[in-house]
Amino acid sequence: MKNKTTWVYGMMLLAGLMDATTGALLLAAPMWTLKLMGITVLPQEPLFQQWIGAFVCAVGCSYLFPFLLPAGVARNQRAVGILTMATIVRIFIAGFSGFAIASGALEPAWLSVTFTDATLAGLQIMILRKKVLEQIDA
Repeated sequence: MKNKTTWVYGMMLLAGLMDATTGALLLAAPMWTLKLMGITVLPQEPLFQQWIGAFVCAVGCSYLFPFLLPAGVARNQRAVGILTMATIVRIFIAGFSGFAIASGALEPAWLSVTFTDATLAGLQIMILRKKVLEQIDA
């Protein structure tokens, strides 16, 4: 079970760093970040992308929060709560962005967001359903 726990925390670390970095970049340089993502239709007002960046950065930092706690039951319980919350967020974002792309409201370059959020939501659902972090003696 230790290997599964290590894998879960590795996934949380990568997801947290990815979102925290993307969010921070959207806050600091929204137009540059969108161009880096391949987005060609840029918003007139970057403030809304910065607002989204604050949210994305906060989600990323929440994934990293359990690493502030010592390994053990408390860390695992906190991680389960964070994974639950993040799964709900990712399902909504994947659904919204997928629908917006399909309807033509967002350009196809946004599929990277849809794919990333759907993939992480799926992984997190499996982790939560298998109760990986609840089955170990910590």
